[in-house]
Amino acid sequence: MAIVPGRLASSRFPRKLLQPLRGMPLLTYVLRNLKASRYLRDVRAAVDSPELEEAAAQAKVQAWRTPPELPSGTDRLAYVVQHHGQDIPAFVLNVQGDEPLFHAELVDRFLEQAAAFPGPWDILTLVTDVANEEELRSPHTVKVVRDHRGYALYFSRSVIPYARHQVSRDVYVRHVGVYLYTREALERWPKLPRGVLEQAEGLEQLRALESSWRMATVYLPGLRLQAVDVPEDLEKVRQWLSGSSSS
Repeated sequence: MAIVPGRLASSRFPRKLLQPLRGMPLLTYVLRNLKASRYLRDVRAAVDSPELEEAAAQAKVQAWRTPPELPSGTDRLAYVVQHHGQDIPAFVLNVQGDEPLFHAELVDRFLEQAAAFPGPWDILTLVTDVANEEELRSPHTVKVVRDHRGYALYFSRSVIPYARHQVSRDVYVRHVGVYLYTREALERWPKLPRGVLEQAEGLEQLRALESSWRMATVYLPGLRLQAVDVPEDLEKVRQWLSGSSSS
């Protein structure tokens, strides 16, 4: 099952999930992408407003209403598990509603690699390479360092690792906001304290690391996704989709 969390009052781009993309709300577009996956048996949404419920309905997707004050997408999924646990399977995929370029083929590649991960995990997430220097330096690009087994050690908006000497660009890896959780992890999530690192960086995944959870990563090289954080990002997505459809 995939659950797409969404809230109406995004701080940097309010009502972004209702902005039009290819003749439909952004949230509708993302949900339709997911429904084309070969592996997902069900796609749902966890939203905080009637407008977003209607956007989900346009994709023929059931939406659960969640409180608007919840601080993160993971908190929305945990709320759904708490209140609708009978409908939730052993594993749940979280794809952000502002990731319109994460199409069904990528979903399936991610899930195939997740199934092959060799060790235990509480949360498994997606990483890819950093495209260029601008992306590396941007605080909107979340960088991650991992151990040799593929477990995440830390996420940051800063450039990590710090290069005291010249290093290969391959050492830099960026995070993509796609998560696979065990149901047990979502049941335990509300009990985790919001630590100082999460609050300092504004990154929900640090709550898990600060609580010593095992966060595994799947590396898919060469991904050129574009999350919609600000209005300019949506215009980039429109241009990319226009160019890909005409080529």
